[in-house]
Amino acid sequence: IEVISPKGTLVHPEYPASVGIRHSITMRLFNVVLGAIGKLLPEAVPAAGAGQSAIVVLSVPDNQTGGRKMSVVEPLGGGGGAQNGTDGVDGIDHSSGFLKNTPIESLEQHIDIHVHRYEILPNTGGAGENRGGHAIGLEFEMIKPESMVTARGMERMK
Repeated sequence: IEVISPKGTLVHPEYPASVGIRHSITMRLFNVVLGAIGKLLPEAVPAAGAGQSAIVVLSVPDNQTGGRKMSVVEPLGGGGGAQNGTDGVDGIDHSSGFLKNTPIESLEQHIDIHVHRYEILPNTGGAGENRGGHAIGLEFEMIKPESMVTARGMERMK
């Protein structure tokens, strides 16, 4: 295997290049490498899944400092890609399998939200002899006025 990554490219940036959402690039590269290996060994490599998990972040006003407090609500992912003879894993793509969920009780105790639903969404894995894994659904309510939510890195999921 030979890797070619000239300086100044996306995978070998030079200062002062922007590197925001750099994790998205690593997850896409992971899929590219698996795709290349899959051309040689299709029975051994899963199909591409949802890709990087979106990190849902809540920003709330901090009345003590006048600033804002930031909290990670949850890493949300779609499912993993199907593999020869096996459906994809529900709730997390194989490339983000190291991310774990936070118990709802902990979320509600430590940050200003109320969770209404957190579930595996049926019928989101696609059709096929072996379907992709189902996605995660999270529905929550922000408790403090002027709260903001962001979720970065959602190019292969809704």
